[in-house]
Amino acid sequence: MRDAYEQLKIPGQRVHVRDASMLRRFGAFVTDVLLLDIVAFTAFTPLLPKLDARTVLAGASSLSDAAYAAIIVMALLGLAYFAFFEYLLGQTPGMMLFRITAENVTLWRAFVRNAYLLPLFPFPLLWIIEPLHLAFTKRRFLEVASNTRTIETITY
Repeated sequence: MRDAYEQLKIPGQRVHVRDASMLRRFGAFVTDVLLLDIVAFTAFTPLLPKLDARTVLAGASSLSDAAYAAIIVMALLGLAYFAFFEYLLGQTPGMMLFRITAENVTLWRAFVRNAYLLPLFPFPLLWIIEPLHLAFTKRRFLEVASNTRTIETITY
């Protein structure tokens, strides 16, 4: 019976690798930010001002030194979270949930591909450049700069 099955020449599983979709990337990022917020950022909440119209209109001049320090530490924690997970495991917990992985990642490249998390000029410009580049080329700008890829593997 087994010989008859082998004679059918049924192909095995097919694997297709492609750039991760925008929806999967977004879902993974939101999941990671929520996880970071729950685990790490809640400790900094008392140092940050409440966001109301007056605070937003006053801009950065109304922030205390403690708030500035908290924002910088939170950004560095976020950068470390993304960089070390991508370097050590090839994916963050959010990426695991959405079944996408980072490819060709070294420690330096992991920090470069996540530099948009830094709130110091010129990095906030990447908050605009990254989504636009992703929408038009299917790859983030910093992925191209760091020679890495975010991929999804489809098995059928």
